[in-house]
Amino acid sequence: MQKKYQITGIGSALMDVIASVDEQFLNENAIVKGSMSIIDTQQAVSFYDIFQRLKCHETAGGSVANTIVGAQNLGTKTAFIGKMGKDRLGQAFHADLQARQIVLPANTQNPDLHTGRCFIAVTPDGERSMSTFLGANQSLTQKDIDTQLIKETQIVYLEGYLFDVDAQKQAFIETAHLAHQYGSKIALTLSDKFCVDRHRGDFMAFVDKYVDILFANEEEILSLYQEKQIDALMPYLQNNDKNTRPRINAVTKGSQGSYIVGVQNTKTFIHNIAPSFVDKLVDTTGAGDQYAAGVLSAYVQGHNWQEAGRWGSLCASEVISHYGAHPNKTPLGI
Repeated sequence: MQKKYQITGIGSALMDVIASVDEQFLNENAIVKGSMSIIDTQQAVSFYDIFQRLKCHETAGGSVANTIVGAQNLGTKTAFIGKMGKDRLGQAFHADLQARQIVLPANTQNPDLHTGRCFIAVTPDGERSMSTFLGANQSLTQKDIDTQLIKETQIVYLEGYLFDVDAQKQAFIETAHLAHQYGSKIALTLSDKFCVDRHRGDFMAFVDKYVDILFANEEEILSLYQEKQIDALMPYLQNNDKNTRPRINAVTKGSQGSYIVGVQNTKTFIHNIAPSFVDKLVDTTGAGDQYAAGVLSAYVQGHNWQEAGRWGSLCASEVISHYGAHPNKTPLGI
């Protein structure tokens, strides 16, 4: 039976605050290049003042929210579950997604908390370093998961960053049970190597038991299974271990492209996906998010995994050619 929604994302509702900086700025503000660090309210207020002086750009963000925006842009029917405040940034986030015709449940706004925000410092080499204030996102629990929405969704896409909150890990488990009960698939992005390091055991248990489609970069997946070389992981990723749930693994390699490996209809496969190059790398923010948007959209629209990987590569290349984590246009070739 065809479901009403093709992809529903569950993740952080953050306003992305993006600015171009130099290496000295990272050092002066104790920002670790290429990482994502959690900051408190006081730091968030200070960073907001600093970034506004840098002529920053603001847009609705959060890893899974970015993917949902990208998928909607590709003609996919989407919804998003997250938690934001009723402040100015929360209203802006809500309005941004609604304007894109992305469905949001009624209970997304928490009037007692500030909307989360992610400060993204982009250096001249295109690398982004993130400082994240979680804000209202930390209040998301299973009570906020719209059961009917999950029932009516083909793929539920979960954000690994939420593993930092115990109640949200439990919400993911309960959501996965519900999704599989109604014939929906669970997709997960590992999000960040440091997040994987903090919660490796919980991630491994969740992935092996519940995840149908896993997104990661090589660094994240090697951290998850504590391997040094990807070749050592290939038998496992091909699901030769019959004690795990059969799974599709989409692993990105930056400028070297990606590969999609797994098992479908009892047959294992590996598709090496070539990168799609751009004339000029501007900002890597959202590259992995838009890769996931392309892969998932192609899949729910009936394409095979090799074509899905090609869509992912095209979407990633489009977003790194400009500032911001959302696509400016549908990539040529889709």
